[in-house]
Amino acid sequence: MKKISLFLAMCLMAIVNVNAGNDFSVLEGSVLPLKDSSVRFTLTWDYSECLIEGKAVDVFLKEKGDDWVRDYPGEIAASEATFAAWYNKKSKFALITDDADVAEYDVVIKVTKFDYGSTGASVAMSLAFGAFARKAGGASLDGEMLVYKKGTKDLVARLNIDHFVGDNAMNNTGRRTNVYFGLGKEFMKFLKKQK
Repeated sequence: MKKISLFLAMCLMAIVNVNAGNDFSVLEGSVLPLKDSSVRFTLTWDYSECLIEGKAVDVFLKEKGDDWVRDYPGEIAASEATFAAWYNKKSKFALITDDADVAEYDVVIKVTKFDYGSTGASVAMSLAFGAFARKAGGASLDGEMLVYKKGTKDLVARLNIDHFVGDNAMNNTGRRTNVYFGLGKEFMKFLKKQK
């Protein structure tokens, strides 16, 4: 009985830790210009310094096998498209555009760490704790968001993305997509709070 109680306590602590964080924080400047609904910005994702589960992207993919190498570009494209589509559909603030002529800002999301999480943890925690464990075993992302005046390197804002964890999913593309979807949602909440 003591072992079961200890296990349940550890699981609850894991849930609390997984759901903690998921924050943006301003390191420099201000994102207030992005609260204006008439503003448009381009969005670029930068993976040049990204590590997946502590390894360089190409090393990680090669170790996982040919299917991973083949599927990775599509996974990235689908996840980035999910972020942009959901953000633009729900945002009451600045919107993402592909038209550089109308953009006033260039936003770069620099992904420095990505972890796919664990299918086993997703299933076990979801079965044991239901909705309370929706992030258990989910993928996570660390990085920065950089906001520049259009076409320049004049920094308007630099934000930290601190270990953002997405809702759990049963496959790798779903895990990454859930992280990007949640990141867009969290960024809107963050903008709403800015004064």
